[in-house]
Amino acid sequence: MGIKRIAGAALLLLGVLLLPFVVYAVAYNDFQTAFTAWVVAFPAAVGGFYLLRSTRMQQTAQGRYSDLDIAFATTLKQNQWRISAGRLAQAAGIAEAEAKRYLDEKALALDARFATDESGEEFYVFERKTTH
Repeated sequence: MGIKRIAGAALLLLGVLLLPFVVYAVAYNDFQTAFTAWVVAFPAAVGGFYLLRSTRMQQTAQGRYSDLDIAFATTLKQNQWRISAGRLAQAAGIAEAEAKRYLDEKALALDARFATDESGEEFYVFERKTTH
């Protein structure tokens, strides 16, 4: 991810540095130079912005996933190893559909059971693993 960030910053910088040449060339009616500078500057700036933005989005997604893991573990311990999508969504501050997808993945990985309470809410019941 470091290379991607450096490349994005370099491209964005190149684009930003070349844009004044476009303005300068247009001011002096040198449209061929203006066009050439524009053809290099604009794609470089857009490409650099895209690389930096995608790097930032990846970091945000990874950080959010870690926050979700922490919310999952905390909520699970507080509720005697039973958790619902609604409770996880509330604890993690995410949409219930996203919490359900996350819990479905965890249920498959950790071999959880399903149960419903009196109100009809579906719970994921995880077995507490103990190490000896």
